[in-house]
Amino acid sequence: MSWKNTSSGLLVKKIRIAFFPPGDSGWLGGVNYFKNLFFALDKKEASNIEILIFLPPGCEENVVEAYLPYVDECHFVDFVDKKRFSGFLCKAELYFLGQGKLIEYYLKYFNIDLISHSYLGSLKNILTIGWIPDFQHMHLPGMFSKKEIKNRNSRYLKLIEGSDAVFLSSYDAKKYFECFSPKNKHKARVLQFVSQPENQYFTLDDSDWLALKYKYDLPSSYFYLPNQFWQHKNHLVAFQAIKILNDQGFDIRLVCTGNLSDYRSPAYVQSLLNYISHNKLESKIKLLGIVPYNDVFSLMKFSRAVINPSLFEGWSSTVEECKSVNKRLILSDIDVHKEQAPGAVFFQRTSPSSLALAIKGNLNTVEYFDLDKRTDIFAQSYFDVVSDFFLKK
Repeated sequence: MSWKNTSSGLLVKKIRIAFFPPGDSGWLGGVNYFKNLFFALDKKEASNIEILIFLPPGCEENVVEAYLPYVDECHFVDFVDKKRFSGFLCKAELYFLGQGKLIEYYLKYFNIDLISHSYLGSLKNILTIGWIPDFQHMHLPGMFSKKEIKNRNSRYLKLIEGSDAVFLSSYDAKKYFECFSPKNKHKARVLQFVSQPENQYFTLDDSDWLALKYKYDLPSSYFYLPNQFWQHKNHLVAFQAIKILNDQGFDIRLVCTGNLSDYRSPAYVQSLLNYISHNKLESKIKLLGIVPYNDVFSLMKFSRAVINPSLFEGWSSTVEECKSVNKRLILSDIDVHKEQAPGAVFFQRTSPSSLALAIKGNLNTVEYFDLDKRTDIFAQSYFDVVSDFFLKK
């Protein structure tokens, strides 16, 4: 720990916390997660912690700039880059020995007291809080190979055993954590993240709508589904619901964004395209692929409602973003959705007719979420865990 002077002249003991957030946009969900966490912690203005982030040299400038306003120190270091010699040695030690003595050696130079959201093995002199976003392979084992399941189980067990505590994104995930490693259930800590909307969302007007409509050739009225095209995201049930409504004479349009590929099921996206073509739904369902993040919020703003038909979520970014701008939500009836947005409109997750009824239903009301209050709870939950560590240790 370090000591810092306050404006009153008192010395305050500072807890120095290390993070290893993504350094590029390859995992944009991770970038947004950490940006939102750092924002919440900075907004809370706790006087007894310092946030340090460690990134490999050559990071994407826009990613670094997303973090910088909200952290105390940013360091570009070789030991987190597996392409550099020190990074290779650290990774090899973690992989073969299940420990992180080299990383601990490097981090002690920076007087680190705690590693947050750690992926490391057991450290002797630095406290670690691991992070497991979800247990998808336990929910939906049929969507993973036996090798993937074995590797995930091994990786998760090493993380749990080597961590002093583990952050989980939901109470639903906590339930699976306790089944997965019952002897370590005392390590579970639930931290439900909160998304911050882009500032432009609240200033969007008719001229922005016309520009967006022209850019993507949008229909005048549409529902929005902003999920990656992974099999568990369950796009097919949404497409089938649109077909039902179309057959009933309703002119309902669906706009989708997200990466049009699924590495675990390469033929999946083509099967969706075939379904659209076979049922002549090209004018009803529009697939935009990956779009700029700002446009995601714009598409959300001008939609009638946002749909998430997913069969599984750890803690949905889509749902959080909608809550942060009080957007109407139509959600599959999975437990984590009910935990995350209990006031949403729900449909039976495998039933296209149930979703069709939800789309036709009364969407004039919307649940109100207090963004400032939720952000404060997010930060306070984090501080409570950290404080508990240092009161006990």
